[in-house]
Amino acid sequence: MELGIKHSFKATNKKAFGLSVYNCGFQKCKPLHSWGPAMKDHHIIHIVASGKGTFCCKDKKYNLTAGDGFICMAGELINYSADEISPWEYYWVGFKGEDADKLIESCNLSANTPCF
Repeated sequence: MELGIKHSFKATNKKAFGLSVYNCGFQKCKPLHSWGPAMKDHHIIHIVASGKGTFCCKDKKYNLTAGDGFICMAGELINYSADEISPWEYYWVGFKGEDADKLIESCNLSANTPCF
């Protein structure tokens, strides 16, 4: 049985600044490891390093592989899951603040276009 690996950082000071990193990390998922359906209170960008998985947002399902990325928008109902045969490994950074929405918009990302 393959073991999952997770390394992460989470900020304890949650005051709103222009833009602040809330958490970041890396996870090597076990087969079928999933999160959600649920909502986050901050935005999180994931970059898939290897393997594959699925991301669901706004009743759309996205199949993702190494090199792909997706954003979990604050307040949006989402879920994501690692593949059964080739579970993904990903890096993430969570952020919030008054300028977070401007940054996301400048990258042409939204709840309707969450993958890149």
